[in-house]
Amino acid sequence: LGEIPDTNTIQLFRKTYLYSKKSRKSIAGTGSNKMIRRLSGGPRKRKKTYRNSQPGPTPMSITTLGTVSINFMVESESYLMPNKHFGKPLGVSLKQAKKDGIMHLIDSTIEYLSEYGINSTGIFRIPGNNIRVFDLKNTFDQGEELVLDMEDPYDVAGLLKLYVSDLPDSLFPEDAFNEICQHDISKDLPVILKRIIDTLIPLENMIVLEKLFRYFVLLSSHSETNKMTPEVIGLSAGSSIAVSSNIKNDPLKFMTATQSATDIVSIMIRKFDILFQ
Repeated sequence: LGEIPDTNTIQLFRKTYLYSKKSRKSIAGTGSNKMIRRLSGGPRKRKKTYRNSQPGPTPMSITTLGTVSINFMVESESYLMPNKHFGKPLGVSLKQAKKDGIMHLIDSTIEYLSEYGINSTGIFRIPGNNIRVFDLKNTFDQGEELVLDMEDPYDVAGLLKLYVSDLPDSLFPEDAFNEICQHDISKDLPVILKRIIDTLIPLENMIVLEKLFRYFVLLSSHSETNKMTPEVIGLSAGSSIAVSSNIKNDPLKFMTATQSATDIVSIMIRKFDILFQ
């Protein structure tokens, strides 16, 4: 590789190594095993292998024989893959899952949570393990079936919440949300919601909303155990469901919209039978 500059970056088998010079030694790396080896005329030392199982860029540093200090960053192969689902419109994601012959994330997570997440205290309010959530996200984003076996319900709830939050337009579209906010929510929200659901929400969104709120009704029915009343669910998941990305990017609008989203979700849970009949 020749002499090492003071600060540089090299690409080896699509792995990125960031390194800095402390002497004029040469280093070499092998991408598949993420192996760093010292090449010198001195005594050969035992090779060291470093494996990175965590998703995303993970900083690491090592010192070899006190002569070369290396700081490198390994990028997971999955991060180089195009996203198939997260950040895509709902209709595109649903069609992609059907094309790949896999169960959609919304169906698999709701099914799992309906069986294993009903009595989990503060679910959707208490975050899951980010590393595991992003592992599951990457699996689905690459078009692979989500196999939810012995998963922590908080991780699965975090995955579902992340997917819904990443939709370009919320499950409750922005025009529908703005229409609701023009009325007195405290007085006639159920009547307004029924009209808007029937006229302004796309069919595919309606199907997903019905599945999601059917689960929320089940979840809130166990609120004595899990502490997730309709109001707490609305506070925990309302902005993900009813606030669009355009509003989320405006801090002032987002603060105002959050309370409206909480009210919308809590009332939709309480009036589920009327709104989704």
